[in-house]
Amino acid sequence: MIKKFDGHDFHYEKGMPQIDRGNMRDDSPTFGVKSEIFLTEFIANSISENCNFADIGAHFGQIGMIAAKRTKGNVYCFEPILDIYKVLEKNCKVLPNMIPYNVGLYNENKKLPFTRSSMKYGGANKINELSGDLYIDCRKLDDYDLHIDIMNIDVEGAADKVIEGAEKTLKNTTLIFLEKHSGESFEKLEEYGFECVYQVLNHYIYKKRDEKNGSYSRTCEL
Repeated sequence: MIKKFDGHDFHYEKGMPQIDRGNMRDDSPTFGVKSEIFLTEFIANSISENCNFADIGAHFGQIGMIAAKRTKGNVYCFEPILDIYKVLEKNCKVLPNMIPYNVGLYNENKKLPFTRSSMKYGGANKINELSGDLYIDCRKLDDYDLHIDIMNIDVEGAADKVIEGAEKTLKNTTLIFLEKHSGESFEKLEEYGFECVYQVLNHYIYKKRDEKNGSYSRTCEL
């Protein structure tokens, strides 16, 4: 199925409630889910002309498309679930600077069990080492040797593990958008020179400090 989103054709599959109900707006850079509107607006306003962006837990590429339209740099989209990834691939062909990866990101390289949401396309697919029955290849972000200026991480409870596997990559990153779940700790981000500068519900924005004067890096303005 195809719907107009942010001025472009957007491929999706029926069964994603926020799109099926018509909440995906074609007149704004937001995805239209109330709890995430602030996040997409911040991302849209933070993208500079040549920055590289990573969308980790990219789903069909909604946020990646927002970023790709606003930068001449690369937008790296990571999605581990194969049938969702196939839709993401179609959307990456709409904007050529969107680059898809069919892999999960973690703090080590291994196959991990995932559980699928009861909503095939519209819910949370997540790592579940106790009862997951869908095994997915996972790797450390550092293995890809990418220069990433801004990241969005939405991985249903594994964001801290993604961060642990991205220490080298984060040396070049100045701004991170996160969705936090129960039990997650982002202490590693503080070790890497980041500090939380904004929070709404379970959405957080972390920004890197300038090592010379202690102020926040101004590479990407909020």
